[in-house]
This record gives sequence, C-alpha cells and structure tokens, in this order.
Amino acid sequence: MPEQIAAKVRCQSIGAVIADICRDLSIMPNHPLWRELQALIVEYRGNFPRLVLEILDRPWLYLIESLPTAQPTNPHTPACATGPP
Repeated sequence: MPEQIAAKVRCQSIGAVIADICRDLSIMPNHPLWRELQALIVEYRGNFPRLVLEILDRPWLYLIESLPTAQPTNPHTPACATGPP
C-alpha cells in the first residue's frame, strides 16, 4: 500500500491522493479528522468540492440499488385499509 501511494504522489498532487484515500476509506464529514483532511486537500491542490459532491451523491446510489424490483403478488389488494367497508 505505501508503494501505491508513493506512485500516485509522483503523478498527482498530494491533495488529490488524500482525497482518493478518503474515497477509498469512505471517510465522511462526521469523521473526527474531517476538518484537518479538508485543510490538507485544499492546501495541497486537491479538489475538495468534487470530493464533497461525490459524497453527497452516494446516498442516492444506495437508495436506487435498494429499491425493490419485484412486483407485488396481488396488485389489486390495497396496501392499507381505511376502515370497515
């Protein structure tokens, strides 16, 4: 792993590599080191806004993947009742 990081730093800014590590580890804004990571990404020429936008897009991806794909067995049965007929 350290060799991979060193190779990435040769081709990218340190800030970009830190942002990639945050993505790989799924570090979110509630992480205790978030503010320090933010400062480092910005200081060392990483794209912090892009990281934030990608994080904001994640819940939608999980929501879409978790939607049921099967149809109900009896579509004519109401999902809830309003009371006696």
